[in-house]
Amino acid sequence: METPLSVLFNKHPDYGMLRVFGCLCFPYLRHNTSNKFEPRSLPCIFLRYSDHLKGYKCLHFSSGRTYISRHVVFEESKFPLQPPLSTPTTPTKIVNHLDISTFNQWVIELDSPPKSSLSPSIPTTQFQIPLEPNHDLQPAAQPPDLPFLASPDSPVSAIGVPIIASPTPVSSSPTHSSPLPSASPISSLHPPSANIPSPILTPTSPSSQSLVLVPLPVSVVPTHAMTTQSKSGIYKLNPKYALLSTTIPTEPTSVNAALRHDGWHTSMKEEMIALAQNNTWTLVPSNPSMNVIGYLWIFKTKLKSNVGITCSATQDQQVLDLDRISVLPGQPPVRFSQFSGYVTVNETHGRALFYWLTEASTHPEKKPLVLWLNGGPGCSSIAYGASEEIGPFRINKTGSSLFLNKYSWNKEANLLFLESPAGVGFSYSNTSSDLFDSGDERTAQDALVFMIRWISRFPQYKHRDFYISGESYAGHYVPQLAKKIYDYNKASSKPFINLKGFIVGNAVTDSYYDSIGTVAFWWSHSMISDRSYQSILSLCNFKLTNFSSSCNDAIGYAINQEFGNIDQYSIYTPTCIAISKNDTESFKLKNTFLHRRLYGYDPCTENHAEKYYNRPEVQRAMHANSTGIPYNWTACSDVLNKYWKDSQFSMLPTYRELMAAGLRIWIFSGDTDSVVPVTATRFSLNHLNLTVKTRWYPWYSGGQVGGWTEVYEGLTFATVRGAGHEVPLIQPMRALTLFRSFLAGEELPKS
Repeated sequence: METPLSVLFNKHPDYGMLRVFGCLCFPYLRHNTSNKFEPRSLPCIFLRYSDHLKGYKCLHFSSGRTYISRHVVFEESKFPLQPPLSTPTTPTKIVNHLDISTFNQWVIELDSPPKSSLSPSIPTTQFQIPLEPNHDLQPAAQPPDLPFLASPDSPVSAIGVPIIASPTPVSSSPTHSSPLPSASPISSLHPPSANIPSPILTPTSPSSQSLVLVPLPVSVVPTHAMTTQSKSGIYKLNPKYALLSTTIPTEPTSVNAALRHDGWHTSMKEEMIALAQNNTWTLVPSNPSMNVIGYLWIFKTKLKSNVGITCSATQDQQVLDLDRISVLPGQPPVRFSQFSGYVTVNETHGRALFYWLTEASTHPEKKPLVLWLNGGPGCSSIAYGASEEIGPFRINKTGSSLFLNKYSWNKEANLLFLESPAGVGFSYSNTSSDLFDSGDERTAQDALVFMIRWISRFPQYKHRDFYISGESYAGHYVPQLAKKIYDYNKASSKPFINLKGFIVGNAVTDSYYDSIGTVAFWWSHSMISDRSYQSILSLCNFKLTNFSSSCNDAIGYAINQEFGNIDQYSIYTPTCIAISKNDTESFKLKNTFLHRRLYGYDPCTENHAEKYYNRPEVQRAMHANSTGIPYNWTACSDVLNKYWKDSQFSMLPTYRELMAAGLRIWIFSGDTDSVVPVTATRFSLNHLNLTVKTRWYPWYSGGQVGGWTEVYEGLTFATVRGAGHEVPLIQPMRALTLFRSFLAGEELPKS
């Protein structure tokens, strides 16, 4: 059956979140507690679904406080506010608009029954519930001469007998009544036949009121000639109907729970034996291009022997929930979902890449998917892109909690942060040699395998508009991965990675022009002397991979003797005062790694991230460090950076090929970065010899000049005024304006 949801979004509604109102529930309250000694959950009552948030509204009955949580454990068979069912031997209060009476006050009325429309042949028994004595009761509001009719609106006792108000005089010691015995005829009452009308009672006196309990007929003897079990006094159940009832075991949600149940354990053994006998698996050599899928035990009760079992949408969601982040320690409340975990990209070497997905803050199903890569090579996208630049959270100075980034890019897109290559951050390899021979080609291939397998895990992003973004040495990662995806789509009969383009900032582009432009920036911004500038240009051949010793000496003198203690990634902002003198000396750029160390990061900016992501509770919440590494998580890997093997000399040929493929390509530069400066990028792009579509003009953000831009055929270049190497960190509002224009495919605003 088609529904508006299935027509618009090609999916069926999920009824899995529906719960029983009023039942006992235990919401997750860790994010509402002020210290670890407070309870993580409290017994509450499920009230309703939240109007504005995706979650359940639960009432803590003792304190009267209401909680809204998405993560709730329900006990749908328990209702804290439901009164216990009454029995004739259990004192139970019956409440009406007049007074309260208890079972031990009930008496049997032995007088003749009141006038009723019941047939005289049907015996009835009348019970009178006297009101508490010594109470001055007011006359009833309705006229006393009108009959009282037992209707569905009348109060009904716990044993199914209607209670009818009657203005009958009540004596404190009735002469024609006796206490209700423990074995009362009430227990033998049978439901009336459908053709027997409800009794009608007439009040006997308007002076006072009491509650008259009129039961249903004691028994109805069939008048037909057929011999039945009831006529013969047989009331036992027929076994053939009892056989139709069965107890269906609860479906386990984990392997451990299933193994504790003999039935499920036996079924698992039978399933494994069947798979082995049918030769379901065949061991073959691993190939990085293979789409290796994960496995998961899913338990479902089979009710019909001739009907197969298929995995439902709810069960597919359970697979995704393995990577779902419930809440991060110290995280403020948010409305978007988060996922993190590992995707294996090479089984032979045991390489697995770690990701963190933060969905768009609004309408994630309509927003594109954007992959973010940080450079280095060897630096973490979790530490920098997610935690300092474009992610939804920032980390406080002590690493104890998070606060919201109001300029996060997840306002416009679903953000996927990838720690690449293996050995960066939480990503790992079981082969130690992988850390010493990594390079551009393997990194791009592993990233391609990651995307193929990740989208298979998150099929909602198949055919979704997809963009790649990054900065610094990601000037290699981003276009190289785009080229891999483009070639993969061309070779595939049914491509599902809908790559639309990429955007990269302060991008390492061409080794020769980047080096020339970097030295020119140093000189033009008075960071080095004329003598050092001329010395570097005359002694260094930037077309070579390895520099001469005299070139290294000239560069080393300029950096170590003339730069001073500045932040090379943002030359006009204060430096980190937390770095000691020894740390400063060790951080100074090593001249032997000019074309490589230039693309690293200031260690001061990573301190907060290293404090936070080394906390065990954070790693558990993010499903990270599954291998239990004995050393600390770091924002950058010095080993990967030092032993990087292959580095493409120039990305310009790749740019030309991707522009010809029709991809949207934007390059931007923060104009106060001296590591990969704006002059380096302009020198490199100038040698593409592109046709200008829109000439150089200032673009605006927040009423101020955000930078300058020029639009070419197939490529847009923009500067960001006042921004350093990490543009979204230094100028977050301008970076968000830039990103919005990129996604929209529009030129940057001119006013």
